[in-house]
Parts: sequence; C-alpha cells; structure tokens
Amino acid sequence: MNIPLMKDRANMDGISFIFTSFRSLDVVNRRIQNIRDISKQKKYEIIFLSEMEYDLKDAADFKYIKTNYTGSVKNFNHGIKNSKYEWIAIVCDDFQITSSLLYEIPDKLKLLPFPNNSICNIHYNQVDSTDTKAIFIPFVKRKFIEEELDGVIFNNNFHHHYVDRWLFEFLNFKFKNFKCETHGCVRDVDSNCNRSYDTVDENFFNFLYENIDTIPYNKHVNE
Repeated sequence: MNIPLMKDRANMDGISFIFTSFRSLDVVNRRIQNIRDISKQKKYEIIFLSEMEYDLKDAADFKYIKTNYTGSVKNFNHGIKNSKYEWIAIVCDDFQITSSLLYEIPDKLKLLPFPNNSICNIHYNQVDSTDTKAIFIPFVKRKFIEEELDGVIFNNNFHHHYVDRWLFEFLNFKFKNFKCETHGCVRDVDSNCNRSYDTVDENFFNFLYENIDTIPYNKHVNE
C-alpha cells in the first residue's frame, strides 16, 4: 500500500479504522465485516495490527501488519503512521460499530470551535454522561494528532488501559474550553480484556497526571 505524504493525508476525505486484537481469527473477521457493513460506498480503509499471527490477506480496503508490539497502544500508534485518511477511528476487538452515522460526525464537529471540532468519543456508554473523565474510543482528526498529541493517539508508554484517561486529562488541561462530545456509534460486545498490565498503566498515569503542567503528551518513563 502506498502511503501519501504526511502533508497530503490530512486533507484526504475518509476514515482510517485502526484495529488491533489478540483474539481468535473468527472474532477478527467479525469486526472487519462489521466495519465493511457500515462503510458501503464510503471512503475508508482498515489497518489491522497485531503481535499475533493471523491468516489474513490484504485487500483494496484492508491492510494487515504483523508487529512485535505487546499491548494495543503501540499497535494503534503504528497503525496511524501507516494510514492515509483525514479522520482516524480507533477500533478494539471487544467493541462493535453499530451505525453508519459515524460518517456524519465530521460534518457535525465542523460546527464546533477548536479543539472540540477535532476529536470526540464514539463509545455509547458516555452519551448521557457528564462526569466521565476519559475518551474511551476516540474519533480524531489526523492533523490534531500530529500537531497537538506528538504524532500519536495514545501515549506510547502505556500498554492498554488508562490511556483514555490521560488523553482526556491532557486535553482538558491544555485547552480551557475543551469539551469532548460523544456520538454513540460503538458498543461493547465482550468485556474479557487483558488486564495484566493494569497496575503498571495506573502507576504511569498517576505519574503523568501529577506532572501534567510540565511534561509533553507522549512523555516516556526513561526521559
């Protein structure tokens, strides 16, 4: 797959779905088909990354990248670098995209001031919530990732959890007018996720939050 130049990708209308998994091939194929079902006659691509080996073939709308990363975060960030469209939708294997209304979100966000016009949450259980300090499933403009988030959607030092909280807290601190809208296009289908790194991720989040006024978004432990 030929990746356009960085300066051109920010203006390519469409959605890049960045997807990672460690589950069975059957689960992965169901999620891929789910994206295709809601994306008929739309501009989109699916970038699937995993440290696991899968019997998957590239297609016009699909790219499989075998990685050596442990956990979802580095896979998501690497996927963004290998994607091409203006909008990035993060997809986990335990979520299902339930509505093609996802494709209407960019036009809705255009009506909002910066930075709220560049990022939102698409996880259904935050639709009626006003006090959740996390962006569970971000839907975000590529240019915003490059210019405000150090070129990554999640801090690369996390493994899986607490990344959504750090994303929210960082933006809430940086932008005094930040208000993340929620468009409930993604629903849980399986809550059995890997929690083996939860303590490590929680400790790292606490470190970042305690030093939020002095460190960059993609701060690493060894810096």
